[in-house]
Amino acid sequence: MNRHFSILVFWVAICIFSFLSQPTLQAEDKDRGTNITTQEQAAEFASKLANAKCKESFDKSPFTPDSYVAQLSDSRWSWGKIEPPGINGFSAEIGFNIDGSDLKTRVAFNLPPVHGERIKRKK
Repeated sequence: MNRHFSILVFWVAICIFSFLSQPTLQAEDKDRGTNITTQEQAAEFASKLANAKCKESFDKSPFTPDSYVAQLSDSRWSWGKIEPPGINGFSAEIGFNIDGSDLKTRVAFNLPPVHGERIKRKK
């Protein structure tokens, strides 16, 4: 019985660690309970998402809220576009609902190595 309990405690600890170590961004302001309703709020949130994904993939954070214009269509925000040359070779495409659900995050590096430093994807 003691061995089974130890195994259970071990797996619970792993699950808790995995859950706590996941990078998450909340779209909703928990203090006020508001949705993302302005272009400024959407751009700020989208740039944070883009930088988190870019940092994870390329160890860079090149985006600012004014890197792209946030656009609202059918209760869904979109920000950015995957296209060369982007911002120092990086581009992002972010989408989410006004309540912060259904996040879609894409980042890309599109600069040929002959024009700048070689960026390697983190493993």
